[in-house]
Amino acid sequence: MKPLKIITIPNPLLRQISKPVSKIDPKILKFIKTLENTLSKTSNPPGVGLSAIQTATPLQIFCTLLPNQPLKTYINPQIISKSIRMTLGGPKTNPFLEGCLSIPTIYGAIKRHKWIKLKWLDKNNQTHTQKFSDFPARVIQHELDHLNGILFTDHFLKNNLPLFEKNSKNQLNPIHL
Repeated sequence: MKPLKIITIPNPLLRQISKPVSKIDPKILKFIKTLENTLSKTSNPPGVGLSAIQTATPLQIFCTLLPNQPLKTYINPQIISKSIRMTLGGPKTNPFLEGCLSIPTIYGAIKRHKWIKLKWLDKNNQTHTQKFSDFPARVIQHELDHLNGILFTDHFLKNNLPLFEKNSKNQLNPIHL
């Protein structure tokens, strides 16, 4: 199975709001399998999440491939509750730097909810509700942003946070806007 092409900025589709999946039929299941395959084959850097819109398909679907966890697909996901506390992730002196397969080489710290409670459908049309915290919550919020046409760089610009670019030697250099 050939992986899908991951679109990158400035492709205007990345700003499109994705539509809910109305029916989980064989066509949707085939797309999900291809989306999962695409995420599992990402490298340099390896991806931990991929939204359908990142493959030019405006549907409310995303996959995650988190460390020590199986590949998971979320259909029509929605946050039903979230922490008031926002965090940059990691220690204050060394916050977690978020990246995106659609904005290669750019990284930065973003304030996200410490935990979220998510409701979604799986591939068998079963409804799930689960609380996610820390890194998994961060990845899910990033992918949900994609479904709403929001890029992670929007958070830097809105909150005046620093951005970094990874060079060919894998070093991070500050970007001065």
